Amino acid sequence: MNGEARATEGYWRYRRTEAHQRFRKTRDLLLELRTDPDRAAAEFRWPRLESFNWALEWFDVIADGNAETALELLPGNGEPVRMTFQELSARSDTVACWLRDHGVHRGHRVLVVLDARPELWETLLACLKLGAVVIPCHVALTARELSDRVSRSGARHAVCLDELAEQTSPQVEGLRVAVGGVRRGGRAMGPLPGWHSFPGPEHPDRPFEPSGPTPSDAVAFCYFTSGTTSAPKLVAHSHQSYPVGHLSSMYWNGLLPGDRHLNVSSPGWAKHSWSSLFVP
Repeated sequence: MNGEARATEGYWRYRRTEAHQRFRKTRDLLLELRTDPDRAAAEFRWPRLESFNWALEWFDVIADGNAETALELLPGNGEPVRMTFQELSARSDTVACWLRDHGVHRGHRVLVVLDARPELWETLLACLKLGAVVIPCHVALTARELSDRVSRSGARHAVCLDELAEQTSPQVEGLRVAVGGVRRGGRAMGPLPGWHSFPGPEHPDRPFEPSGPTPSDAVAFCYFTSGTTSAPKLVAHSHQSYPVGHLSSMYWNGLLPGDRHLNVSSPGWAKHSWSSLFVP
């Protein structure tokens, strides 16, 4: 991203905030007391934040100028894919701008059906930055299950693997984004009618400036439960309950800055957010 764009006061207005400092202070206390759970329990206090956006006020701030690896994907049939903190921050800015240009706004619900690929993390961060509600779903869902989740979640937009586009189409009236090259008869095709291709590296970096602070009690994620004993239920999580709440998960995991954390949780289940996003 253009350094001059990031240097502007407007860019950092809703990023370098008092909420960032309060979150950092609490996080650093837990790191300091990682081997002393009794003291941690006695001294820890949840940061009570009127407004907070983890993607803007935490991730973007620690990613500024940070060339350390943030994400490393190990596909079974290819070379590892690595992204630095600053690359992931810049890419999610660009995706957030692109989504907003195409009608995704604060409070809109976005169905996300992606496997473990860079576009998943870019989309999660971009939606959080926008204040849009992320509804992650597992890629192995049937057409009937996907249709049910679109209907019951109130999703206005969808970002999914291209091979799932036809299954997801019927009830999504807003932006529909297919990730990956659609193939028919063994050859690459363009996106299906009514669908857009995900904004790839060919899109120039664009700094994302939010329109205002994000209320901490606004819904950030909606996850469907596994449906083990009955039909899956939709559970909402706020910008405070998940990003701030998972300070407890960070303490339980025992991670320190610079550690490498291996996680095999499948996208679409809540455990993926805990151990592949907020904790590390």
